[in-house]
Amino acid sequence: MRLSTFDGAHAFLFHAHMQDDGTIKGDFWSGNWHHETWTAVRDDDAQLPDAFEQTTITDEQALEDAVFKDTDGNPTRVLEALDKTGAKARVIEIFGTWCPNCADASRELVSLKAKYGDDLGIVGLAFEVTEDFERSATQVKRHHEHIGSDWEVLIAGLSDKEKATQTLGFLDKVRSYPTLVFLNSDNEVQAVYSGFSGPATGDAYTEQRLRFEALIEEMIGE
Repeated sequence: MRLSTFDGAHAFLFHAHMQDDGTIKGDFWSGNWHHETWTAVRDDDAQLPDAFEQTTITDEQALEDAVFKDTDGNPTRVLEALDKTGAKARVIEIFGTWCPNCADASRELVSLKAKYGDDLGIVGLAFEVTEDFERSATQVKRHHEHIGSDWEVLIAGLSDKEKATQTLGFLDKVRSYPTLVFLNSDNEVQAVYSGFSGPATGDAYTEQRLRFEALIEEMIGE
């Protein structure tokens, strides 16, 4: 078996052979910098973990204290940026402009924003590939223009997940980009969603959209 993909940011290669006992053993490469071996066993009942159950809020005070610069260089408190939206349902979008999956998620948020209008407020936290603020701000502005989004985005730091976890302080771990934090009008966290199933995932994408809508409508109705 050979599987490969390149999406502009990630170059993956899987190479594997079926063994006599029915298992699959192979290699995985990510670019030219990471390699590991793997073994797979058929499981007809296998399921992906629930993306709403992967990441938790560990320090609400750290969220209240979180301050990052906006694209003009002005220090901005994350919760104050959310409060400015005046929305009943709120989302913190943890993303990177370098991340194709984040682009899909941003487009989904644009669609949700169009549906719910002023009842849905969004603030982005961008984790980029360098510490060059001007470069990051420029990339975020280009991302806005390309995606068609108009919400406030703060430049939060480097994309390295361990550093991002330390920078944010309020999540147990940044497991994936994007990560979406859903809050009510009192800025109380209602859910955290890790990752995003893009349109190409079919039923998973449709179910994800329905779950987002149900959560948003529940918060709007409070």
